[in-house]
Amino acid sequence: FGRPNAIGVARRALHPHAALLFADFLLSSPGQTILKARNRVPASRAVELRADTISVGVGADIASTVSGGTISLFADRNILVSETASIATLDGDLTLAANLAGLAAGTFAGIQIGHSDNGGADLTVNGAGDLTLTGRGGTIGLSNTGVFFTGSTTDSGSVTVSDGDLSITGTGGSGTGRAEGVTVFRTDLSRSG
Repeated sequence: FGRPNAIGVARRALHPHAALLFADFLLSSPGQTILKARNRVPASRAVELRADTISVGVGADIASTVSGGTISLFADRNILVSETASIATLDGDLTLAANLAGLAAGTFAGIQIGHSDNGGADLTVNGAGDLTLTGRGGTIGLSNTGVFFTGSTTDSGSVTVSDGDLSITGTGGSGTGRAEGVTVFRTDLSRSG
């Protein structure tokens, strides 16, 4: 099976120079913009992922393995990083921002990392690089937390920063109750540098 987040040239490609040109194009800003338009996560620092709602599926693994590569996810409503999923950078920033304008209606956490019944998720910045999470909860009902970290009794989540800064800013949305800015439940937060 192929890996949708990797590119390479076969050792005995029929037209290796053309294959290298194509790989070079895919890694360029215009190529990354095309991949983004096709709902793929861009690897380029010059291309940001922006959407109404961003959901990183169960067990998904998003990583910037290029030194200095950043990952930036911006949502007009909310971001959900599902259980057992992970997002990681190497010497680059990791930024998640959701509902910054506070205009999205509904019952939701601006950013939710993990699932309380099924397990935690992991956010990791290896080496230099900052981790910044900024979220605002929804406007209707209960549990409109700005940034919500959760795990299960058998699988906790983790947020780890090696040498950079860890910044978490949450604003509870309006509604009828439980509109905390930041909630940490069964998740380990650490900065080792």
